[in-house]
Amino acid sequence: MKKRTMHWKQVCLALVLSLLLTAVGSGAAQAESVSASAKPGQGTPIKNVTLNTAKPAQYGKVEVNFNLETAYSNPFDPDIVDAEAEITTPSGQVEVVPAFYASDSSPNWTVRYSPRQQGKHELVLTVKDASGVSRSDKLKFDAKKPDAGRGFMGVSGDRFVDSFGKQITLLGTNYAWGTPAETLAAMPEYKAADMNLIRVWLTAWWSNYSPEYGPASTTQNGITMTYKGIGNYNLDNMARMDALMETARANGLYVMLTLNSFGDFWYDWAYHAYNSDNGGTSQWKENDTDFWYNPDAIAYQKQLLRYVFARWGYSTSLGMLEYWNESDNRVDTPADIRDSWHAALDGYWKSWDFYKHPTTTSFAWKDHVEQHATQTSWQGLRTLDAVNMHLYAEDSHITELWEANLNGLREFGNRPIFIGEAGKTGNDVSTDAELPNYIHDGVWAPLFRSGAAGSNVWWTFENGFNMPQPYKKQYQSLARFLQPEEEYLVNMPFVDYGSQSNGTKAGAFQNRSRALLWINDPQATYDAGSGTSIAGMQLTVPNLTPGKYAVEFYDTYAGTTIAKQTVTANAQGLKLNVPAFNRDIAVKAALQGKPDKDKQDPSAPAQLASLFQTENVIDLSWNAATDNVAVTGYDIYRDKDLVGSVSGLAHGFRDTALQAGTEYTYIVRAKDEAGNQSDKAKLAVRTKAADASAPAAPGNLTIGAVGINTVDLSWTASTDAIGVVRYLIYRGTTLVGTTTGTAFQDKDLRPGQSYSYTVKAEDAALNLSPASNPVTATTESPNMTDNLLSNPGFETLTDGMPANWNCEQAQYCAGDTAEKKSGDASLRISGDTGAWFGVASASAPAIAGNTYMLDSYANISVNNGTTVKVRLQFLNAVDSILDDKTVKVYNGTTLGYDNVYGAIEAPANTAKVRVYVYIEGLNAVIHLDDFSVRGYGPGIQLPEEPQGNLLLNPGFDDHNDSWKTAIWSCEKEWLCQWTDQTKRSGIAAMRILTTDAQWFSVYQDALAAPGKSYTLDGYVQVNKTGGDGKLQAKLVFYDAGGAQLSEEWLKDFDATTSGFENLHGSKIAPAGTVKVRVLLYVNGIVGDIYLDDFSLSADQ
Repeated sequence: MKKRTMHWKQVCLALVLSLLLTAVGSGAAQAESVSASAKPGQGTPIKNVTLNTAKPAQYGKVEVNFNLETAYSNPFDPDIVDAEAEITTPSGQVEVVPAFYASDSSPNWTVRYSPRQQGKHELVLTVKDASGVSRSDKLKFDAKKPDAGRGFMGVSGDRFVDSFGKQITLLGTNYAWGTPAETLAAMPEYKAADMNLIRVWLTAWWSNYSPEYGPASTTQNGITMTYKGIGNYNLDNMARMDALMETARANGLYVMLTLNSFGDFWYDWAYHAYNSDNGGTSQWKENDTDFWYNPDAIAYQKQLLRYVFARWGYSTSLGMLEYWNESDNRVDTPADIRDSWHAALDGYWKSWDFYKHPTTTSFAWKDHVEQHATQTSWQGLRTLDAVNMHLYAEDSHITELWEANLNGLREFGNRPIFIGEAGKTGNDVSTDAELPNYIHDGVWAPLFRSGAAGSNVWWTFENGFNMPQPYKKQYQSLARFLQPEEEYLVNMPFVDYGSQSNGTKAGAFQNRSRALLWINDPQATYDAGSGTSIAGMQLTVPNLTPGKYAVEFYDTYAGTTIAKQTVTANAQGLKLNVPAFNRDIAVKAALQGKPDKDKQDPSAPAQLASLFQTENVIDLSWNAATDNVAVTGYDIYRDKDLVGSVSGLAHGFRDTALQAGTEYTYIVRAKDEAGNQSDKAKLAVRTKAADASAPAAPGNLTIGAVGINTVDLSWTASTDAIGVVRYLIYRGTTLVGTTTGTAFQDKDLRPGQSYSYTVKAEDAALNLSPASNPVTATTESPNMTDNLLSNPGFETLTDGMPANWNCEQAQYCAGDTAEKKSGDASLRISGDTGAWFGVASASAPAIAGNTYMLDSYANISVNNGTTVKVRLQFLNAVDSILDDKTVKVYNGTTLGYDNVYGAIEAPANTAKVRVYVYIEGLNAVIHLDDFSVRGYGPGIQLPEEPQGNLLLNPGFDDHNDSWKTAIWSCEKEWLCQWTDQTKRSGIAAMRILTTDAQWFSVYQDALAAPGKSYTLDGYVQVNKTGGDGKLQAKLVFYDAGGAQLSEEWLKDFDATTSGFENLHGSKIAPAGTVKVRVLLYVNGIVGDIYLDDFSLSADQ
């Protein structure tokens, strides 16, 4: 898709003749159908134009429907047909809205627009295609006063605001991939609970709203959908999103619309429209995809954004646009690439969006406060309007964790901050007796402990996404307290009063005449029951104007006022006698009486400046004005037209949808509550000129070192008028990487294969240079072993099961002689029980330092939610897994047999190698065939077994590429996690989390000798939450044949520990011992267990 051109319409004016048509009729009437005026041969005729109303409400919906005489190969592609509407507002501003293809039946095309000014508007349609340019007659409509509703969501400093300048305090929940019926039916419930936000994912495969996938057909939630591939949108899904937006508007809800999600890649790459196997642009493997920097992928994303703006940009229910759900989860990329992608997409969105919908994105973990020292997240995302994070945690002092993380987000600029996904575990259930307190604290604490822009946006997926009614009541209690104050709240700074003398904490929003406070007892954690009574508390609120205040004390659980007082404030402040309470209490204080008449103007804003501009955006900033009472807002004028207002707390404004290379004159005036206005602060600013010049081609592309599976490339730098930001490296026609330098190593190649390369340069405007000179390289062909696997083609069957392969749940596995890639049979894995298990080849000898090449095939013909991971595992002499590399992941079906290939170097201490295919949640039909593992390389000297600590990774600091603790085996690996959040020392610990009674082992083996005494030392922390179970620590001794000789008990942990508790014990190896196992047996215990700092030693 070409870059959007802003000026072609002016050129076309000389080519066409416009006829005036005045649209008449009542506000509810449909305008008379009219035809376009287009000269023969100068454009496609515009026919059957209708206007939904001649008298829309301000912030209401204006809809124009029409037909085009030409049928297009892809009507969604603006390079094929570019249809737009030019709207002239009552003030003379011209706003441009893209039309969108709406239906395969008449009328095919639609324009949607929302007037933000009352008065007379004019609208003209323009269409540009291969036949030329056509232009419709004028339509007129007269916008009247607004109907019910709050208008558009906007940003003012670190708050969200509505079109009338009142604060919008976010009170919402996640609906992600909720079914249409569930979502629409629940909206009146959220309206009744005074909530105002739902977060919905646009592109999830398993929902019914996605524009593009496939080409493929699927049935989700009982609805069959047929997708046509990249850039060709599913109109039925788009109509379902229309219904969602309209229903949200009718119920006073804002939609936080999420454009992309990591799950679209991690779970559904097989069906993804951007998958090159489906005719798309890109390749993906975990945390490695060119989607972020592929110019064609970015162009298609822009096309989708254009469609989103055209179809739903008009709607006041489109609260904010979120570009990613967890951009660092399974799709992670270097920060500079992520920043560039967001800048390109957000810049494009803002080139259209004169409604100024806030934009944001999200991370899974990189923006957590403990990661700030080592990870880059929001630092480079300066064009985004709001900062939100995801946080799931069970910490008892969760309010402190929320506070620390939200405060950490403030370092990323004066923007609204909030937690966009929150939960205790991510799989919370309403039977959890601690959850009501947890949710209650998540409603109140983010606002009053950190000044967040809203309460936590809750995630629950128990029986669908609908939040249980008792939880909605928690939000409603805050709404009843806060929403009546939002007119004032927008100008009330957040004040943290911190710890009080009785151990409570207080936070407030406060100006000179009002205060809203929340006092809570930090010791009354969500898991501590009702807490103890706090009585006799006095609190003085400083910095209030002396006088009489109406004070209300509020029960935050019941949502009712429990006491009212009239209290007089003096110069020291407002002294409150707080009624006795458990856990928390809220307080509202407002100065009584009419204020004195104020005739004094505020001072003019000082130091008006613009420190940031793009082609279509100008950021303004200024120093705060002063006033004898208070500055309540600033009005911003562009070339004499009022283009926005912000609150008195905001000292900046972002103007969007501007022309490139154009100078604008801005005026900012401060105002107070009495309506007095300051003198003008004035500034002329020019947007950046459009950069349409491509860089020069990279020169002298040269082949450097060539290895068995690598090729080194280098070239001379390109030149550009502005500057080259990166180079794109192509292997044949496939984009394989990017770099900011002039050298690149292509990896994961096959031995003895020829590969051709070119390189292109890219600048910040995404202009792409011509290709460099092509070069070709052939990788080396090493001397390799024969296939190390026994029965690699599954030809030999024993009792129906391939020999030399171990299926951990044999009932799901069998040899299949009917379906195979070659030979006589394959291995079939099938079932629909959701089982988790592995299939392992027999181990083969391997040498540390050698490289082992896995080449195999998988055919997944049916897949309903199963993840298949093909791994190569390296083991030591006692079968402890030293390294566990995932070569390929499948979350969908394949088109026949798909090749699985990877070459991995064996780590130190390797003695064996094996293939391990792991099945997560079996509901699929899988065939495996023609497996091969071959090795090459000189190998290295095997290190001697450790003489001190016999354990590898004893501190649990290392993890594998699945982020599971390395070396240690966990029989139910989904219950075991590597964690750096709770640890005794070092980098990390192992966490074992059970929510119901489970029985399984965590273990590691070491070489042993008979007669020696083996001593185990370690540290265990247990947070027991239920059941009668325990964690048992043992040493188990085995002979050379793997038979157990003895099992020696060391210690039981059957209760919650006070932090990490020492585990210590010694046992003597019996005769015949060759191996000792450190065994931690989870024996029905329910809770959270942490393991750290283990040591196994033998006497000398």
